Amino acid sequence: MQFTKISYILYASYFLIMSYFVFHIYNGERGLFARERLSAEINILQDKYEEIQAKRLKLEWKINNLGSGQGYVDPDLLSEYMRDLGYVRQDEILLLE
Repeated sequence: MQFTKISYILYASYFLIMSYFVFHIYNGERGLFARERLSAEINILQDKYEEIQAKRLKLEWKINNLGSGQGYVDPDLLSEYMRDLGYVRQDEILLLE
């Protein structure tokens, strides 16, 4: 069988096109390696989410225990927590109604 220039060009273009697709199957934006990278990122974000949820539950517990349990909130404890959280500066006066 005799190969001509056209057949060499066709085989080369076929090889290049297939190489392009195979490369992007592994390394593309939605390729196999991207799936591993995204699953690792998901695990990190889930850990951060659980940490934030724990902080939120702790703050809710503190807020619920600020007063005597009858809807009364101790103003001194509330202002202390607000200053610790950065909502009120040290030189500001906090007025509660």
